[in-house]
Amino acid sequence: MSESATPAFELQLRQLSNDAREANLELPVVQRSGVSSKELRKLLTAAAATSLKVEYPLTPEIRINGPTGSFVVQLKEKRLNLVSWASAKSRSGIMPADDIYSAITGEVEEREPIYVPPTPAAAANRGAASRKEPKAPLRKGLIMMYTGILGLIIIGVNLFTLSELRRPPGNFLPPYRLLEPGPAERLLTSVAGAYETGSGNGDRRLQISKDGKVKWIKFGNGRSSAEERNFTVQGAESNDRPSLLTSRKSMIKVKDPITLTYFGDTYVRVAQ
Repeated sequence: MSESATPAFELQLRQLSNDAREANLELPVVQRSGVSSKELRKLLTAAAATSLKVEYPLTPEIRINGPTGSFVVQLKEKRLNLVSWASAKSRSGIMPADDIYSAITGEVEEREPIYVPPTPAAAANRGAASRKEPKAPLRKGLIMMYTGILGLIIIGVNLFTLSELRRPPGNFLPPYRLLEPGPAERLLTSVAGAYETGSGNGDRRLQISKDGKVKWIKFGNGRSSAEERNFTVQGAESNDRPSLLTSRKSMIKVKDPITLTYFGDTYVRVAQ
């Protein structure tokens, strides 16, 4: 691909430096426009190295928008985790930086095949196998059988992946204790309101009521509602910090009067 035809990407780096070589809670959100594929590869490689140094409560991530769709690259568990929700070829999961680059750009690095000469024993085995090759009808039947089995495996994997992507992560609750009714009511009253991760396509919103009812919204184009979930919360304390235990067996952490974290995303209070 020529330099002039290289697609440009829009990036948002959270809790990361401009070059993704440093992760820190105090770092501001960095917006980068017109990032080339070459620059994107360097950033992903740097992020992979930085992920080895990331420890809780850091939740750094790179949000990427480009010609191939929208992606989030999370630095977690000392690896890179790709999440895609609006891309032509949806791929998600923990993978190396080069594989994430290929998934985002659609480019596949070409590698020249390496010729390894067969050993005498291998050549003899191959010759014996060719002499014992099944007859055509039997070979055709075996190919059809293995193709059918492979098809069933692929369908099963795709169905499992789809179900996993449609639900939030499982029960990863940290140690916690529920608050008494009085403190719990005061906590819900203080955090009641609306919080958002941003206002773009793919950003999320939490609407918390004083009675513990919560609506989670994922934005589509123009802040339209692409996905909604309703659940309830209870006042709790986790790691000596106020938190909200959800009915979905997850935890909303109260960082300060205007900031919440939920499944690694940072939500900031907004006017309703």
